[in-house]
This record gives sequence, C-alpha cells and structure tokens, in this order.
Amino acid sequence: MNIKYTEIIKIGNCEVILLGIEVDDIKAYIDKLVKSVSDTSWITSLDKISQISYRANVDKTTDRLVDIFKKSKCKVNGEVGEYIVSLSSMDALEEKHNHIKIPLSELWKSKLIGNDGFDFHTVTELNNINFGEAKYNSRDNPYRVAAMQVKEFIKQDKDNADLIHIRNLEPIIGKTPIYVKDEFNYSISFSVNSNKLETILNNSLESEDVKDLIGKSKALFIIGVQIVTI
Repeated sequence: MNIKYTEIIKIGNCEVILLGIEVDDIKAYIDKLVKSVSDTSWITSLDKISQISYRANVDKTTDRLVDIFKKSKCKVNGEVGEYIVSLSSMDALEEKHNHIKIPLSELWKSKLIGNDGFDFHTVTELNNINFGEAKYNSRDNPYRVAAMQVKEFIKQDKDNADLIHIRNLEPIIGKTPIYVKDEFNYSISFSVNSNKLETILNNSLESEDVKDLIGKSKALFIIGVQIVTI
C-alpha cells in the first residue's frame, strides 16, 4: 500500500482530507486481509462479558471471511475489493494521520457477512471517532455511492448505534473517544479506476452528495484507492 496523494482543504466548518492510495500487490494484500481477520487476540483485552459476547460472533465470521479471501485466488471481485478498500483506508489513516484502527466492524457486528452499518472505524489523534464506508466498483469511481450511504447511515443514527461497541472496545483503542455526534468524523473510501487519482479526488468535491456530507461533518476523509491488477 502506497500513499500517492494527500491534501487538506477547509470548506465551511469542515476539514476535508483528500487521500489517494495505491494497492499494487494484490496477493500480499489478500494475505494481509487473512492475517488481519484471523488475529482475534484483541478480544482478550476486553472485559469478561464483552469477550464472551464478541467471541460468539468473531469465530464464525472469521472462518467465513478467510474462506472468501482464499477462494478469491488473488483476483479482485466486488466482495474482496470492498475489504481491500476498507483495510487499505484504515492503514493509510494510521500511517498518514496517526489514527488508531478498530477491528473491522464485520467482526463485532451481529450479522455474519455484509454488516448493515459502517464498514470501518478509527479514532483520530484528537479523540474523534471516524466512521468509514467503503465502496468498490471494477469500472467506476463510486464516491457518490459512498457519500449517499454515509448520509443515509447518519440519518438512521447508525453512528450512534455503534457507540456501545466502541465503548466496549476502548481497551484496544487505549483511550476514551469523544462520544458526541457533533464531533464525529466520517470517511468515504472508494476504488479508483483511473490513472488520474488526484483529479478524481478533487472531482468528488463537485458531487452534490459529497457537498451535503461536508455540511454534516466536523471532518471528512475522502479516500481514493487504486487497486492495480495485472
């Protein structure tokens, strides 16, 4: 995973962070996906009740995800592509902006595959919770779809619904985040099917759905992911 472009723009009251990344070794990244979901040691940091509750979901979800990744045979399809977008986005936020990564929400949500809320979560240096949505398309640059989904989740209060889980996961985070909706950050992460990564990221700012989301956010991370396939 390589960070190719980054820029910070102030739009109204929102700080917009553009981040362009490239994933150029699919086999290595799918291996990383397998390793990431297979490592469930984070559960041992939690209180006993949380350990029992999350273990009930984690084991069966991990087995299913590992099966999906291994069956892909290092080829990127819609399902695997979305996980690559999620994981690489979290990695880039950690590397470039010192975010603390939280385990993929697939692992601690009750639905086995295809959770019904945000795809990933991080905590910023300033203790803001960052709620992320990832979209993959083999032909398009689906920033508008990701923005629409985040807007809908905000409308449905799915960010607030995740707070009980994030509080339970505080031992992994190592600090207490700010549990106030006005202080939330959001990420829209999407696959980029173009060599003009910087142009696509800046074009996303012209989308009405992205503009609407900027108006609802304290900070918005717009993350474009080029997945290089041979």
